[in-house]
Amino acid sequence: MKKLITLLLLLCSVTAFSQQSQDTLRLKHFSTWAIAPYLTTTHQYTDIEPISTSSKLGFGINVEKHLSHYTSLQLGYSTTPIFSKSNGLYYEIGLSQRDVRFYFHITNGNTLRTWRSTQVYVYGGVGRANYDAKIFNDSTDKELKSVSGKATVAIIGGGAKYRVGNRTSVFVDGRVNFTNSDKLDATKVSYSFNDGYFNLSVGLSYTFGKKRMIEWDNPYTYLVPEIVYDTTVVLKTIKYEAPPKAKMVLPDTCIIYYTSKNYTVEMPYADQLDLVIEKAIQEDQIKHIKISAYCDTTGSDKTNKAIVEKRALHVLEYISATIMKRTGVDVSQATVVELYDESAAMYAPDARNRKVVVNITR
Repeated sequence: MKKLITLLLLLCSVTAFSQQSQDTLRLKHFSTWAIAPYLTTTHQYTDIEPISTSSKLGFGINVEKHLSHYTSLQLGYSTTPIFSKSNGLYYEIGLSQRDVRFYFHITNGNTLRTWRSTQVYVYGGVGRANYDAKIFNDSTDKELKSVSGKATVAIIGGGAKYRVGNRTSVFVDGRVNFTNSDKLDATKVSYSFNDGYFNLSVGLSYTFGKKRMIEWDNPYTYLVPEIVYDTTVVLKTIKYEAPPKAKMVLPDTCIIYYTSKNYTVEMPYADQLDLVIEKAIQEDQIKHIKISAYCDTTGSDKTNKAIVEKRALHVLEYISATIMKRTGVDVSQATVVELYDESAAMYAPDARNRKVVVNITR
């Protein structure tokens, strides 16, 4: 009874923690699929010595279903040849494999670093391999033996992806395939371990589907605080409608978010900035405007400093031109500008720190 109560309390704690995480990072709607063709080379570890690399490239393709920020499920197919020479014999092994794998994406939750462009993952799975092995005399090319069959495969692997677009990424992957057969090389040795092989692969992954709400593929959807307008507007994907001016309460502060290398003020942030300027004019606070500019952590110190200065300067020019046009007062020297090379945001620094904060100080 005590064990049952303890288990129930543990499940409640996990559920509560999961719900809190979802409220913070808006984890929802994981309906994204991806397809990933790749090229692969195969190294055998069988009774043939030494371990060899195939002389031809193999081909494979994976179909992936994203389950959450951290997990996904993949169905895979690959076919590859192996050629090896040993003790005057020539071995030729043809392999085709179908498998299912469960992936854990390590860097999606800021477990290692805050970078979003690179994603590291590990996985495990099971599959079925068809093999066709032949042994030839290396000097006469005479076939000495031929064995065909099937084997169950256990898979352990890992790799890394690099995002090159909202839908595309390139990846490098390595895995070990353990089989329950000792006939993969057509040479059964009763005292040896079962045969197996390694795969080293490189490929391209393409994400498709209407709902692409996966943190790694599209950080804008998830990594912006709830109180800020959805920054996918920068990509021209949503329609912004300002509330009626009669009911509008002019704000003291606005936050302008940017894409990775951008420094211009995009909609709807221009409208938000205009509201802060309007309030400063109405309350005679035009010389009490402060600009704080930030950057993310992905660039070098030199690059980060340059982009922060550009963002701050562009916003300062925008404010000065607007106030000069409305009141004839030059505030370019009176406005306080602060530059930051790094930030202490707790969640999603890369997405949240590409920003400029403008506020009226009193």
